[in-house]
Amino acid sequence: MTSGTIVELCFEEQIPAQGGQPASTVIRWELEALPTAGSNYSQTYEISPREPHSQAEIIAAFHGGTVSATPAGANRLRFEGTLFGDHGDSGSIWVDNDRHVVGLHWGGTFIRVKTISGGQDRDVEILTGRAAACHIRPVLAALGIDVATGIVVGSRTTAADEIDVPGDELAEPSILAQVTEIETAVERSAAGRALLDAVRRHESEVRSLIHHRRRVMLAWHRNKGPAFVAASMNALRDGTTALPVEVAGHRLSDLVEALCDALRVEGSAELRRAVEDDAGLLIELVQTCETLEEIIDRLESEAAIAAA
Repeated sequence: MTSGTIVELCFEEQIPAQGGQPASTVIRWELEALPTAGSNYSQTYEISPREPHSQAEIIAAFHGGTVSATPAGANRLRFEGTLFGDHGDSGSIWVDNDRHVVGLHWGGTFIRVKTISGGQDRDVEILTGRAAACHIRPVLAALGIDVATGIVVGSRTTAADEIDVPGDELAEPSILAQVTEIETAVERSAAGRALLDAVRRHESEVRSLIHHRRRVMLAWHRNKGPAFVAASMNALRDGTTALPVEVAGHRLSDLVEALCDALRVEGSAELRRAVEDDAGLLIELVQTCETLEEIIDRLESEAAIAAA
């Protein structure tokens, strides 16, 4: 079991002006901790000459955490130390010395470094050791759970009975079957295959950015990303192919545009190229189509035009 010390209860965040809303300052309530005992981490990487920061700047960036960076030969850095949480730990609980639950783990801070692997540039997200969690009481309140008894007292999101997030396993066989059918239909066209391939290649990175990069996180949550996912799952459960073009006053096209804008800044080089290649078509699809059938027809028309 990992143990550590809470070093922050909240922090002040500057929210830039966006979508006609003025800039503002908010207090973000979040637990942050450094480990006193945890999992050991040790990796050595060759740093790409195209990494925008010098080795000295990378080493300095890790000061204050429990993972340090040290030179390990020509163009190589060794990263080693102790982690409070690792990949896959999201959803774990934090408890205090009295065994009271105080937080719900959602991630850790990391620094992205451009390395070389197999002769190719590869962006690597290196954890600093510092971890973050949501305060438990707002989590329980949002889920409709009575803090004293742990009993679900009943709640409903604006769009669904269940809260779905990117990366959740679709456990319902009927939904899995429908998703497979949709993917098969999309893959009938060259444009559909290319778009679906891009989604599959970058799904993991996008999910990580939503959880760990504030610019992407804000684009996702401000534009009701979780509610759109939940509404889509509800549509599949109901056997309809209609797209949730609007949820709680927010349009699906606005979500896609905002997310693409954030990914152009925060994504890896490969993801940024994919956004530049495919964002225009994706935005056009959600702006002009209201059903999955219309999207599939549009993709087939796109392939026919390209072949002509």
